[in-house]
This record gives sequence, C-alpha cells and structure tokens, in this order.
Amino acid sequence: MKFMTRLCTVAIALALVGCQSMSSTQIGMTEKDWLRRTFIADLTYMDGNVKAYRSGGMYYYFVDGKLSRVDQGVLPAKTIRLEVR
Repeated sequence: MKFMTRLCTVAIALALVGCQSMSSTQIGMTEKDWLRRTFIADLTYMDGNVKAYRSGGMYYYFVDGKLSRVDQGVLPAKTIRLEVR
C-alpha cells in the first residue's frame, strides 16, 4: 500500500512540474531565466542561433537567447528563423 501512495505522490508532483514550466513562460524571456524556472528541460537541438528544448510535452524555441515560440511539436530551425524576421 505504501508503494501505491508513493507512486501517486510522484505522479502528482510530475504533473505539477510540467504545468509550472508553462505558466511562468513568456515570449521574449531569456533562455537563462527560462532554464532557472524550468525543472526538467531536454535540449532537442542547436542549429546556429536557434535552440529548441522539450519540457512538459511542449517545445520551446530560442533565437539569440530569447524565447520566440512555444509549440506542441518539433519545428525545423529554418521555420523558427523565418518567423523571427
């Protein structure tokens, strides 16, 4: 029974972490600030001045260190660069 209680507690904690990273996100914020506020972030790719991270089921795109887009899927760096122009 203790195992199930712990498992439920971990599942709830992970769900809250994913929600928190999205709620404190603002387009234009710096990559450094975003990384400080985000508990779990995986670098998806780096292509020139574009970086993409995955966190909480969303993808976060940074151009020159500034958050430029949040999306549910992976987008190529070329698409992100065209949107910033």
